[in-house]
Amino acid sequence: MLAIPMVAAALCLFVRAELARPIALGATLVNFILGVVLWISYDPAGAQWQFTESAQLFGPIGWKLGIDGISLTLIMLSVFLMPICIGASWNSIQKRVGEYMAAFLLMETLMIGVFAAQDLLLFYIFFEAGLIPMYLIIGIWGGQDRIYASYKFFLYTLLGSVVMLIAMLWMIQFAGTADIHVITRSSVMPRFFAIVQTSGKPSCNDETPPQASRKSPRSGSLRLGVHGEWSVVTMSISPDSSACHSFS
Repeated sequence: MLAIPMVAAALCLFVRAELARPIALGATLVNFILGVVLWISYDPAGAQWQFTESAQLFGPIGWKLGIDGISLTLIMLSVFLMPICIGASWNSIQKRVGEYMAAFLLMETLMIGVFAAQDLLLFYIFFEAGLIPMYLIIGIWGGQDRIYASYKFFLYTLLGSVVMLIAMLWMIQFAGTADIHVITRSSVMPRFFAIVQTSGKPSCNDETPPQASRKSPRSGSLRLGVHGEWSVVTMSISPDSSACHSFS
């Protein structure tokens, strides 16, 4: 599910618009079918983390993937919405179609990676990299004042990302590993983690995310929501604190 949209994104960069559209739609439909297979194969009565794979990359970063019920639901939502987004932009996007489709396919890969990551640093890489195609979609294919909206979107996410990285590095240092499973069993301070979690949440009167959505193309409104990705980690590591700091 990670490789298919990546390969399709690379193809879209080197073909004409008439081919880029069906390639992108076909890749997202294949991923949706794989998502349905994943949903059917998931055993609710089985282990908490299923379909796991692990490999050491370099330094403290490990390639560790797996899904639980929350991750599976968010992955299914992503692969369900992606073909709809491609279809919604079928005729509305006329310039640089290949690059547009590649950006969406890359974003699909990174969204799935975010929801399946079981290594805290790997999660951070997927999460931050996912903001890049969103930034491009807003800045290149957005509406009026798209450049202003894209820069504001970048600055809005930058502060929260820095605070989130500091919190993650602290947790890794405290637990001695970036493995989310190990961090879950450690005595890391859940309240500190939940407080830092709020750094990624907009205040009630903050206009940046809605403005970014308004200036993005119609299908660009599907974006990496901070609440979705962050909840995958916070609910796993600190469910009590996540409940206490959740919005009503």
